Amino acid sequence: MSVQIRTLRAKDVDGFVSLMLMAHSDDVKLFGIDAGKGAAQLRSALTNPLLRGLQAISGATGRFLVAVSGGEVVGLVGLTGQKVLEVVGTAVHPDYRGRGIGKALMEAILAEARRLGRDRVTVGVREDNLPAVRLYEQSGFQTYQRLSYVSLDLPFDRSLFLADEHAAVRHYHPADGERLVAVERRVLSAEHLRVQTSGRSRYEPTFGGRLRAQLLGLKRRGLVLVVRGQAVGFVLVRADASAHVGRMEELLMESEHAEHLPALLKAGLEFLEGAGKRRSLLTFPAEQEAVGREIKRLGFCEEMAALIMVCWLSEPAEGVFGKRVGHERETDK
Repeated sequence: MSVQIRTLRAKDVDGFVSLMLMAHSDDVKLFGIDAGKGAAQLRSALTNPLLRGLQAISGATGRFLVAVSGGEVVGLVGLTGQKVLEVVGTAVHPDYRGRGIGKALMEAILAEARRLGRDRVTVGVREDNLPAVRLYEQSGFQTYQRLSYVSLDLPFDRSLFLADEHAAVRHYHPADGERLVAVERRVLSAEHLRVQTSGRSRYEPTFGGRLRAQLLGLKRRGLVLVVRGQAVGFVLVRADASAHVGRMEELLMESEHAEHLPALLKAGLEFLEGAGKRRSLLTFPAEQEAVGREIKRLGFCEEMAALIMVCWLSEPAEGVFGKRVGHERETDK
């Protein structure tokens, strides 16, 4: 039976959501997502006109392709982001693997990124998901960062987070932007800075983005670590209504100030406790060894490692499938 690659349609949404949750069951468990609430939230993000409109207002891209056979969704891939686009949710139903569907989906979504005029696309993948890593490598992606995922049960042991008279934590303010950009340039690799454009917009969500997050039940807080009057660290804390696990992401920390990291993480953990979360999941660059040692000392447990990869795009494509947007093509049977 033939398989068609095409843009997601309203009639595909239920199949899309089911396959997404099934194929990414390990992530559903890791992030503590309630399957029912997660499905409803994803369905709303795909179909709610207000949410889609707010996404457009915020300057974000949201493109989703599906592989369909006999009217059933058997594969999917998404493309999201603002300045730098990210491939998300790549999945092929187990009964249809080994037929070139994953490769066809990647070719189509990269063509869409070219059509949008982008010069690069990123993707995050579990380091131990070797089939997915190979697919991305064969599609032109290369690793530029390795992220460590660690967790801590809530409520947490505050005795490990000693008082720090030299450190303070505050909510992010636009005045912190330039200082944090300077920290990025010292902490992040040249390749990382080349891929992920540095700038204050990284820390300042748009009005549309904030409203969209609120409607989806996402609470976010940017926290800044200040040592002796200078901003030296940042973490984005997220509490999703569909999950019992809270997340601390985009950790930025100068290694020479790692001893002050507990103050920043304590503030993040208290925010997640207040949001009723039962566990916290923290991600940080694996190459920051001093930061990693301090995180381990605080009782965080290793969960997994992820590779962050980039594909540099060359000549622009005319449309999603090498023709015009909306045309369909078939993969090999």
